[in-house]
Formats: sequence, structure tokens, C-alpha cells
Amino acid sequence: MAKNYNPDNCDNRLRAVIKDKWGNTISLFGKHAFDYSIVIEHCGVITKLNFKNGKEARKKFNELRRKK
Repeated sequence: MAKNYNPDNCDNRLRAVIKDKWGNTISLFGKHAFDYSIVIEHCGVITKLNFKNGKEARKKFNELRRKK
């Protein structure tokens, strides 16, 4: 039997953090099976990329990780 999760009961957690060769801090945040986001911080400027699921977000995060 599959479990159904309610997004209101899930916490948005920090999943991973890396620092690339240009000094950008790249963070992966996400809820269990719902909203995921990548936050890129460089020189006080913050850019947030939103994704509908963790699979897409981890794929993009790994692409950014390879550019190290």
C-alpha cells in the first residue's frame, strides 16, 4: 500500500551544500517528495531555482557540482 504524504506535514530541509571554484555557495533544499530548490549565493546576490520534484533538482545540482 502506497503512502500519501501531505506537504504541510513535511519540513523543508537543507540536503547538500558545495562551494565551486568561483566562490559560489550552492545549496540544495527540499521537502520529502514535493518542492525542491537550489540556492546559489555569490557576492551577496542570491539566486533561487525552483523544481517540482527532487529528481530534477538533484540532476541540476549534480551538473553544477561537476563544474567545480
